[in-house]
Amino acid sequence: MIKKKKALVGILTYMFLAQGAQAADLTALSPYWNNFEFQGNRVQMSLRAARQRTFLNELVTQPTALAIDTAQSEIISAESSFDPTVTLSTTRSSTQNEVTPTQTVNDTASLTVSKAFQTGTVLSASGSYTQADSTTNTNDLATDQVSKSVSLTQPLLKDAGGVVNALSIRTAEKTFDSQKMTHIDTMSGKYLAVTNAYWDHWLAFQSLNIALEQYELAKQQTVLAQKLADAGLAANVEVLRAETGVAQRMDAILQAQNNIIATNNVLSKLVSSEESEEIYTLIQPTSEPEVTEPKLNKRQLLDEALNNSLSIKILENSTDSAQMTLEAAEHQLLPEVDFNATYTETDGKTDNKSVKFNSSEKDDWTVGLTLTYPFMQRADNEAHKQALINLKTVRYSLATQRQTIAKNVDLALNSIYQSYRKLVAAIAEEEITQRIYRAEVQQFNQGQQTSTDVLNAAQQLAVAQNKKASAKVDFEKNKTQINYIRGALNQTVMEFLNIE
Repeated sequence: MIKKKKALVGILTYMFLAQGAQAADLTALSPYWNNFEFQGNRVQMSLRAARQRTFLNELVTQPTALAIDTAQSEIISAESSFDPTVTLSTTRSSTQNEVTPTQTVNDTASLTVSKAFQTGTVLSASGSYTQADSTTNTNDLATDQVSKSVSLTQPLLKDAGGVVNALSIRTAEKTFDSQKMTHIDTMSGKYLAVTNAYWDHWLAFQSLNIALEQYELAKQQTVLAQKLADAGLAANVEVLRAETGVAQRMDAILQAQNNIIATNNVLSKLVSSEESEEIYTLIQPTSEPEVTEPKLNKRQLLDEALNNSLSIKILENSTDSAQMTLEAAEHQLLPEVDFNATYTETDGKTDNKSVKFNSSEKDDWTVGLTLTYPFMQRADNEAHKQALINLKTVRYSLATQRQTIAKNVDLALNSIYQSYRKLVAAIAEEEITQRIYRAEVQQFNQGQQTSTDVLNAAQQLAVAQNKKASAKVDFEKNKTQINYIRGALNQTVMEFLNIE
């Protein structure tokens, strides 16, 4: 009687578990997936194509080259301060003396051309013509006068020399050079970003494929368990265990599908400027990782990184600009001594009703020195102080960046060797777990193992396969990081942008 009750309980338990195993339809349609198939547009893309499309997309959506144009405009603006200036003016004045009575009308026209030089020299030439008409009750007087002059102003100490007057041009040229390097570095960063995104997307597809393989293995185990149960060689619970494994594999498939959409979004944002699509497009990676044993020399890699680093070259430009600014500030602490020289030639003519005569030509010249010295000179002292602080700050940033690059070299070098070691270990683990899985299946056929043992072995195989795929991706990412650090990507970008 007790045995019959136990048998009845076992049957009821099996029926309950069987009903639980018949879960809701996990393969229902979604906006993106029809069972295990993606529904929407698919586009195959190689890694090279993804990089090229990212470059083009960056130039269209994020025109960092505009900063270069702005910097070039700053150079032209700084140079324009030395362009010649032409000044043309005309005046008319009228004076009336009621006592005499006399009315005088003066008309004057003048033209001045002036030119400043980087030495601080200012040279100007001017010419003027004046006509004065005086009218009285008894006489009319007309006077014409032509005046020509040349003047020279030359600073001898403060404000003298190109170190001061050409400072804005030289710093603008440094900024222009830095902006070009910033543009190249930005594009290199995009190259690095799209490479990482591409391999992450490739890994998501690998995870889905592994999950699908596990799903098929679980289904095969279910079929095998059912055959053995029907033949009385295995308990019915083994079928339930196998069916549970199928349900568990579904979760891995759904998670992998989610990862594919997530990585696809990241990659699509880099390679395309489309804001939205009526039909979602899935990028299908076609390139495969290429892994070879790394053979790198730390000293050589560090030298390449320091010599080719655009961030260091940009900071070096900032240091040069700060040094020039400090030299100019030191120069401005000198007294202001100016040399002035003027030569004027005047030719006049007077005409009235009773007497006509021409005035003789008159030549005048003046030469002098002007000394100006501020009583406290606080503004120049503060400018010098700020220039010195700025130079020290930039030099500190440069030294810090060199240290950072050295640490990045150590990190990247260690990472690429570790990823290669992880790959070797994952390959060995995959081979071993494959053998274990086959052995578990064979023992299950002989009734020596359960479905759970087989499925656990299959799961260990999946873990090893995912480790192998992940190690390949890590190696590719680290390889690109090494090329970025050593400056190899900069040359690739310059060739794409046709920059010499």
